[in-house]
Amino acid sequence: MSEAIASKAERLAAYNANIAAAEKDPSLSPETGKPLSKMNAARFGAGFLVFGVLWMSGLGIVSAVLLPMHYKTIPGVNADALVGIVNAFTAVASLVANLMFGNFSDRSRSRFGRRTPWILFGAVLGGVTLFLTGTTHNAVLLTIFYCACMFGLNCMIAPMVAILSDRVPSKIRGTMSAFYGAGSTIGAPIGTMLGALFIENLIPGFAVAGVLMFLGGVVAVIIIPKEQSADFLPKDEGSAKDILSSFRPPKFSTAHDFYKAFAGRFCMLMAYQMINVYQLYIIQNYIGQSVKESAVTVSVVSMIMMVMSLVGSFISGPVSDLIGRRKVPVVVASVLFAVGIAMPWIFKSTMGMYLFAGIAGLGYAVYSAVDQALLSALESPKSYGDIAYGAPTITVDAGYCDAATAKIENGKLILPILANPVNTEGNVGSVTVIVTTSNYEDITLTVNIFAKNKITPVPDGEVTASEITYGQPLNASTITGKMKDPTTGEEVPGTFAWKDCTIKPNAGSYDAEWTFTPDAPEYATATGKVRVTVDPKSIVGAVVTLEDTFVYDGTEKCPQIISVVLDGVTLTGIGGGTDYGFSCSRTSQVGTYYDGFSLSGLGNYTGEMKFTWSITPREVTPTITVADGTYNGGNPVQPTVTLTDDLGNTIDPKEYDVSYSDNTNAGTGTVTVTDKEGGNYVLGTASTTFTINKAAAPALTAHRVTQKYSLKTEQTITLPDLKSLGMPDDAQVSDANAFHSGSYSPADRIQDGWGIDVNTGAITYALADGAAAGDVITFTLLVRSKNYEDAAVTVNLTLTERDAPILTLPDIITVDYTGAEISVSAVTGKSAAFDGKDVPGTWSWKAGQAITNATDTGSKTIVFTPADLVNYHPVEGEVYVIISRVAPDYTAPAAIDGLTYSGSAQALVRAGSTAHGKLLYSLSKDGAYSEIIPTGTDAGEYTVWYKVAGDSNHKDSQPESVTATIAPKTVTATVTVSGGSLTYTGDPLKPNVIVKDGDTVISPDEYDVSYKDNVNAGTATVTVRNKAGGNYTVSGSATFEIGKAASEVRTAPGANAGLVYNGGEQTLITAGTALGGKLKYRLGETGEFTEALPKATDAGSYTVYCMVEGDGNHRDSEVQSLTVTIDKAKVTVKALDKRIYTDDKAPDLSKPVLDKDYTVSAMFGEDALTGDIKLAYVDANGTEITPDTAKVGKVIIRASGLTAPNGNYTVVFVDGTLTIDERPVYTIKATAGIHGSITPSGDVDVLHGGSQTFTIAANRGYAISNVKIDGVSIGAVKSYTFENVTGNHTIEVTFMKANGNPQTGVMVDEVTGEYYVG
Repeated sequence: MSEAIASKAERLAAYNANIAAAEKDPSLSPETGKPLSKMNAARFGAGFLVFGVLWMSGLGIVSAVLLPMHYKTIPGVNADALVGIVNAFTAVASLVANLMFGNFSDRSRSRFGRRTPWILFGAVLGGVTLFLTGTTHNAVLLTIFYCACMFGLNCMIAPMVAILSDRVPSKIRGTMSAFYGAGSTIGAPIGTMLGALFIENLIPGFAVAGVLMFLGGVVAVIIIPKEQSADFLPKDEGSAKDILSSFRPPKFSTAHDFYKAFAGRFCMLMAYQMINVYQLYIIQNYIGQSVKESAVTVSVVSMIMMVMSLVGSFISGPVSDLIGRRKVPVVVASVLFAVGIAMPWIFKSTMGMYLFAGIAGLGYAVYSAVDQALLSALESPKSYGDIAYGAPTITVDAGYCDAATAKIENGKLILPILANPVNTEGNVGSVTVIVTTSNYEDITLTVNIFAKNKITPVPDGEVTASEITYGQPLNASTITGKMKDPTTGEEVPGTFAWKDCTIKPNAGSYDAEWTFTPDAPEYATATGKVRVTVDPKSIVGAVVTLEDTFVYDGTEKCPQIISVVLDGVTLTGIGGGTDYGFSCSRTSQVGTYYDGFSLSGLGNYTGEMKFTWSITPREVTPTITVADGTYNGGNPVQPTVTLTDDLGNTIDPKEYDVSYSDNTNAGTGTVTVTDKEGGNYVLGTASTTFTINKAAAPALTAHRVTQKYSLKTEQTITLPDLKSLGMPDDAQVSDANAFHSGSYSPADRIQDGWGIDVNTGAITYALADGAAAGDVITFTLLVRSKNYEDAAVTVNLTLTERDAPILTLPDIITVDYTGAEISVSAVTGKSAAFDGKDVPGTWSWKAGQAITNATDTGSKTIVFTPADLVNYHPVEGEVYVIISRVAPDYTAPAAIDGLTYSGSAQALVRAGSTAHGKLLYSLSKDGAYSEIIPTGTDAGEYTVWYKVAGDSNHKDSQPESVTATIAPKTVTATVTVSGGSLTYTGDPLKPNVIVKDGDTVISPDEYDVSYKDNVNAGTATVTVRNKAGGNYTVSGSATFEIGKAASEVRTAPGANAGLVYNGGEQTLITAGTALGGKLKYRLGETGEFTEALPKATDAGSYTVYCMVEGDGNHRDSEVQSLTVTIDKAKVTVKALDKRIYTDDKAPDLSKPVLDKDYTVSAMFGEDALTGDIKLAYVDANGTEITPDTAKVGKVIIRASGLTAPNGNYTVVFVDGTLTIDERPVYTIKATAGIHGSITPSGDVDVLHGGSQTFTIAANRGYAISNVKIDGVSIGAVKSYTFENVTGNHTIEVTFMKANGNPQTGVMVDEVTGEYYVG
């Protein structure tokens, strides 16, 4: 098929077709003839919304806040009057501009579209001129700029509104209008809030407003879908007269709706602008708020209006589209607005403004949202009069239309178009009709007919189909998807259907063919394939026949399928079928199985069915087999039982219960078998017997007895209770004939004739002559019991020797060393006994033991010899013997008398003696001791300690002491001073001294040194005295000389910095400090040095000398010098600043007056400048000029002509400035209370330096109560004049009931002039 239409003729035909399609179908766009995509609809909405917000915010900043404030800054005009004048001009400009640019954009044929260029041009013009409005203080120029701004604004608005009817489907124009209305409604309060931020800084606010205005058009063009080129439209051939005639409004008789809409919109906008434009003045002048207070109120009012605008705008548009009516929302909006604007009149307060914002804001938002849609629906009909149509002339290629049946009916051309299979596109002919009207010349109407191939839509994304179930035809599946125009990408509405809807696919995925039939005739039917998911059919509900009941035989069972029938169809599954399968949990156990067998669908079927089946118990008389048991210590004996059924199968023990009787003691027991309920068998009850054998014989403990070998008479051994020997409690030993079969060994130790008691087991015997001590005779007996085999009882008879006494001895004894062997009698508390009776005998130390010295301490053997050695034998025992050392004997050492210091060591004591160890000495009680006699060298008292270090049998003695003394040596010493000559330091001088005893130098530690007269220069004395406790008693003295030290300047004097001539004497330096004398000064090279600091008066350079005059201990210092400067004083001559206003005369400088035209800084004493002062106006180059006072600016005032009187001053000239300012305007706010007036009233502008008189009058029956000027009362005056005004002022008047003048009692009627008594 052919590509998209390319020629202008084809595009024009498509354009007309699109408009015609949109007229028939409100969901189609007049621009494209197709529905808008969701994305493009959203872009249109966003574009209208942003456009309204931005341009209205920019305009709101200026119109509601900044412009009224700007009016007040324009000199010589009344702000209230200027508001009305400017608004009148801008209203006319807006009216003309809207019609003009709407007409121009209709006639545009730009490749960028008809509307876009004008919107962009208007954005630039409106933004720039809106900013320029705030830059001028000329009322005429301001009006021109503001009108130009309205031209720019309407250059944007008219094309934007036209876009509603050009490009937006009529079905959603109400919603789009709501977006546009919401934008402007929201923008207004936003602009007011922004304007309040700049209420005291206007120029930046105007700049922001201009930018927002500019962005309104630019951003809208960017967001809204790109406009199609209009270069294919026929050019308008009309003349300038035709263009001007297009501004002529329609006749009322033919355009009632137009005039109704015009009147309603005129009234609404006039009311809105009356409040909005004067809003700031209403808040400030009517409610009475200050500038800052009004800024806050304006912001709150704007916030409320914005919120209500959002609510009204976004609800009313869609509601209007929903109900399909525009007038009802407009009427509701008008009523709300009327109520809202009445609120400030009813409530003269801030709350009244807030109520206005809420109620009127909602009404205006609803109105703005729906009004554009209402206007776009209006047509501008022409009055053609009577209309008649001639017969159509048809020249169309064959095969494209049925010309014979063409006709004109009710003003419409009916031309049946035929489908043509020829693949040809382009102009195929035309139809011409002559239209005759009573008011116009005949009109020839030609309709060109173009052929165009149908476009085959393509899928827009994926085409999908809903799932079906096996057995359902394709028409049970729903096709879902979108088709689009392959050339434009726009969605193509239409219907999907299956090519063959009767096909019933197998379960799985099936690729089915579909067809798409477009709704629009210009599109061809499309085909394609889509994968359909066919779900398997559920097998649940099928009729299933089973073999499902069995009798238990021990083998595994499973139900058998006989048939499966679903919805009358027999399914296959057994023997290779594909419709179903089964699952069986095979078992051999009796029971009913509810989930043990299931049937599952396969292939085209799905789902699962579960079935119940059962195995019943087998009835049988079992064969019982049981083994013998063995006694188990009193526990029941339960041998294993085995059952066999009639088929020879061993029956599982889980199938039955087993019970026993008589099964504890050895003998015969019984076993009984009973079947369990729910088992695989029905057994009943059966029993049999079994044998319980005796347990193995227990191992018994041997019974032991003793007997002295000398007892030869008959003896009897009685057995203890058998249980004590280990016979079990459950053995059940008989009371009679329990013992039998006895024996003994060795045989030669017992005489013949021994015997056993068979009932008690007692043994009777007599020893043979060969029996001796140490022999062990063993008797063995067998004992019989019920539950155990015969057990052997063993009795061991041991023959014993003589008895051994038992000794009682102390473990340890302690004795002192005596030099002799320790006696056995020292062991106290010893005894010997047997069977509790003392055994007499003697005690002795075992021979060969040393037991004398302390070193013999240790364990010793003591021997007890019984007196009766026939029945007892001797016994030894052990005792630990400790032999303690004793104190030694000694002779103490003695001190040596008459010892005197000699410088050498001398023995301090004579030696002592001892025979029991060693005598040891030490000079410290706790120090080291030795056998050496201690010595001493230095004079003093010594303590000598001594003790005995004992030998092996003697202890060490405690330390004891003796005192010895060495006396000091008495000498007359020779004293010598060392170290050379000494110089005064200010501190005591203490030279070293040498003290000798003959040729021996005495250590300085032996004496103390003292000095006299040893600080100042002169002769000093040194004296020595011995120290207490030294080695000498010594005395002596000597003299030495102290010389003078050099004096010096410790802190040098400094030159005083920054000295400036002041007419009096000034100290030149700061005082220094000296060491060793007085610091003295001299000015100049000659003269005497004094302690006074030098001074000078005149400016210049000075040399100051200084030196230190030494005292008694110091010499004079060298002379030093420093230079000091006194600078000249500065005299400043300053030309004083002047300030005038434009067109004032520049101040006369020809005769300068001190302190009026210039100042001179202070001088000293009688000093004064000489010469004549001169002041002149000069330019930047210093050239004298005459100031141009017609211009605002600054002029330099320069001073000259004065000189200093002497060398003590420097003259400095400082320029002044003549400032020429714009003459300011000040406001006098005049207010009067009720019952009177003030004239003039309100804000009265007065030029700088001007005067203004106010006249006050009270109503009849009232008098002036008080007049306040700038808040200060001046009494009840009837007039007041502000003279030479240089700032803002206020005048406030209050009135009172005239109950008689307090002074005269007479009142005058302000109307008639008659006097009356109040």
